Amino acid sequence: MKITGTVRELDPASQTFSIGGMLVHYSGTSFSPPVDLINGALLDVAGHLIGNTVFAREIVTGGVPTGSAATRVGRSVRLEGLIMQTAVGPMINGARIRLPDDTDYRDGLVGSDPEPGLPVIVHGTWSAEGDVVVAEISALKSDGSVSGPVAQIDSTLQELLINDVRVQITARTVMIGAEPDILPFSALWVGDVLGVIGVRREDPRGTYLDAIRIARGVGMKKRDNHSGCPSAA
Repeated sequence: MKITGTVRELDPASQTFSIGGMLVHYSGTSFSPPVDLINGALLDVAGHLIGNTVFAREIVTGGVPTGSAATRVGRSVRLEGLIMQTAVGPMINGARIRLPDDTDYRDGLVGSDPEPGLPVIVHGTWSAEGDVVVAEISALKSDGSVSGPVAQIDSTLQELLINDVRVQITARTVMIGAEPDILPFSALWVGDVLGVIGVRREDPRGTYLDAIRIARGVGMKKRDNHSGCPSAA
């Protein structure tokens, strides 16, 4: 992912700083050309989103400022990052966003009030009020994804195990078949090939993937007669 913004809360000891409310870890990062890393510096950061932290791969100066509210009205903008819920409404990468009724939700995202902490990409337009009117919002492909055959299913906890990743199904998870059609949890079987997009989270049992969208793989064999049953984890 890529983010642009002003450095805040620089901590050389932990090699972190924040941009737009997102924590950036810069240990082992490429600075080419050299970067004047100080609070207040305007930087472009490219890296990988893991949990709520961007692990930077490359940091360069010369990020393009968004300009004043007057000069950017009507300009298109693309934002990547985690949704932050603030007193003034949801924000991404330091920009306040507005989700009108005609917003195009993709990758299984639904509703006008996205969950805080969700990694997303939005395309929109700057408004005269200084926020971004979102035309399209989709899931950010970060570490929050896994694909492969289902190894275990726990119907009680509504969980799957795919490539050693625990996947949690919730009421907001959208599951799509190959036709496509919307699948119930009961339609999933051990051996199904699935692609999952979600958010990495932690609980007392460890790290898991909170699923936003699950799509059944094209290569999955159809089952006319289910000879097996879901396995319990």
